[in-house]
Amino acid sequence: MLAVRQTSFAATSLPLELQQHVFDFLDSKSFAAVRNVCRSWRFATTDSVTLERQLRKLPILPPADVARESPRNLARLFDEATQTLMLGMRLSRHPDVPQVIDAKLRERIGMYGTSRGSRSVVVDGGMISLYDMSLDLPVPIKQRQLAEFEGLVTGSPWLNTPPLASRYLALSRSGRLLAIARERTIQIIDMLAEDNLSVVHTYGTWATGQSICGLAFEQNDHLLRVSWSDRGRVIYYGTPSPEPAGEQWADMLHWQGRTGLKHAFLDTTRIVLPSGDLATSEERPVLAGVQLLRNAHSGFMFAAQQHAGGQSSQYVYGHIQVTQSGVLSAPIADCTSVTILSRLDSFLSSMPYTLGCGGSFADDRGLWENMPSAHEHHPSFTLSGDGNLLLLAERSKKEIRHHQRTQLFVYRLPSSKQVEHKLEDSQTLWPNETFIAAFEARWGELKRRRIPMKYEDFEVDHSALQPGESGKHRIGRIPICLGMVHGSVTDLAFRRPDDKGEKEGEEYQVDVATNQSTAQWSLINV
Repeated sequence: MLAVRQTSFAATSLPLELQQHVFDFLDSKSFAAVRNVCRSWRFATTDSVTLERQLRKLPILPPADVARESPRNLARLFDEATQTLMLGMRLSRHPDVPQVIDAKLRERIGMYGTSRGSRSVVVDGGMISLYDMSLDLPVPIKQRQLAEFEGLVTGSPWLNTPPLASRYLALSRSGRLLAIARERTIQIIDMLAEDNLSVVHTYGTWATGQSICGLAFEQNDHLLRVSWSDRGRVIYYGTPSPEPAGEQWADMLHWQGRTGLKHAFLDTTRIVLPSGDLATSEERPVLAGVQLLRNAHSGFMFAAQQHAGGQSSQYVYGHIQVTQSGVLSAPIADCTSVTILSRLDSFLSSMPYTLGCGGSFADDRGLWENMPSAHEHHPSFTLSGDGNLLLLAERSKKEIRHHQRTQLFVYRLPSSKQVEHKLEDSQTLWPNETFIAAFEARWGELKRRRIPMKYEDFEVDHSALQPGESGKHRIGRIPICLGMVHGSVTDLAFRRPDDKGEKEGEEYQVDVATNQSTAQWSLINV
């Protein structure tokens, strides 16, 4: 035992210069792991030259400069980069579990139906069939006719039987409600109802020249996310639950009421993003494929694609407020109270960072095949339980294949304290150089006197009052590529392993269900 201790002590007692020389040749993940081995090795990694060489391998702008930064600031910057880039994250993929069902039924579900959880539905020949897939063999639960001639939709034609290629389906998480869309008509059916009257319709009379290209129930089935063919437009119908943490599923009464399918909660074309420059309306960035993630801070956290605005397409993570004009009125999303909390890089938007660090910095991260493209690929998102990680599922169009494949990515999000600070700053008007210059030009020496003044007295652009960047260095948010899955994604979920504690960032488990199989990953943050 004494010999082992002496050997271990000798291994960690190399000359300091030799240790630092060895550390210079380590990659970013290995260097981050070395800092947590022991006190001696961590002290060796605090050298300014060693830290500068390692920081220049990371996607950080502007690059770290040992002549301008103190060793403490360099060490703090590397710790922040380690957290943002998830350099200490260990990834392992479990074997995929294929769907063990009849080949004929699987083909029918893939062509004429959809799945969610343990339920699958097939619409074929005007007949709707609901199946329970939790057992070894599919069990039929309910069959009913498609309600196509039961009544008129106000201001629109009947929902007749459409071609299979133009029919879109969405099954609720409870497995009871089914949404069917064709062109501009949406129909919600209660599959377990005994009569044929449990049907509600709506028709987009305003959507001239547009058509529906996607449906999904969200927020415990209280909201219906409808994707349109107009440049990533998304409209949310319904009303969110007043109890965000509850497990109360929405029923047919919710969708038949005035706050149901007739109520548009959010139209993403009306979102006004804050701009930090004097750009014209044509140059302002726009959001596409918006998805509401979680009810928080008197609104919703969301993820979306951002296009235009003089920047490359990328993903963003933000917050939108929810308002209610009256006591009896239904709540709606305030499209003018939007805060972008973080920008999540795609391949093109990350090029200024990755080119500066020489391309890939750890496990081929940042390369084209391991980065999202942030184009019109109908992405799907989900948040981890603690809100620190974001899972992105994007249709892979990088290779021409006969079968559809989906690529998965994980982003590190700002901490809860950073989110609260950013939301507080978004409610405050911060004067910058443009505002101060206009102030001095208007009032001159009178600014030191106590005189009544109004905000309208300053003829400056509102962008002059936006908060500036808080930090000197910017760290690119490069995701971890989990890999590919076959088929289209039907469900995404983060969960904690049952035998693990609730320590933040300890271990996550990612479950991805497609129409062909189920995939699972384990993420361990060491």
